[in-house]
Amino acid sequence: MIASALNAVLLTQALEKEGIEASVMGAFPMHSLVENYDIDVDAETYNDGKVLVFGGGTGMPYHTTDMAAAQRACELQADLVIKCTNTDGVYSADPKVDSTAVKYKQLTYNETIEKRLNVMDMPALAMLRENDILTRVTQFGAQGNLLKAANGEDIGTLITV
Repeated sequence: MIASALNAVLLTQALEKEGIEASVMGAFPMHSLVENYDIDVDAETYNDGKVLVFGGGTGMPYHTTDMAAAQRACELQADLVIKCTNTDGVYSADPKVDSTAVKYKQLTYNETIEKRLNVMDMPALAMLRENDILTRVTQFGAQGNLLKAANGEDIGTLITV
């Protein structure tokens, strides 16, 4: 969980370098690095247009970072979750192992769950589906992908209700 909090700090620094106001929130305070998650403060900050980056999970055992992202998105009534991964979208199989893997441009949550595509854990996918929140899956580390996804560009794979 500490590693995901540190990644959130680095991501926030990169966003701010691009001129995007951002703040790191976590389930547990890390003093000057991560602010303690507070739904009321965070909702106000989010509604003011500031990007909130969550790290460190939910602070509860048996909850993955995917579940933490889904939960925070639902609490804030977000429109979109951006899932950065090591591939440029969702594939029918791991493209690094299976050369016949097919990339999906768009999927529904039901298709993603039924095909067991392992984009996120199943409870997180179900929570996002039930709350009508889109997920954009894109490659982490590819120059500009996060900003493109945040700006609504059609990159990676879009998972819809």
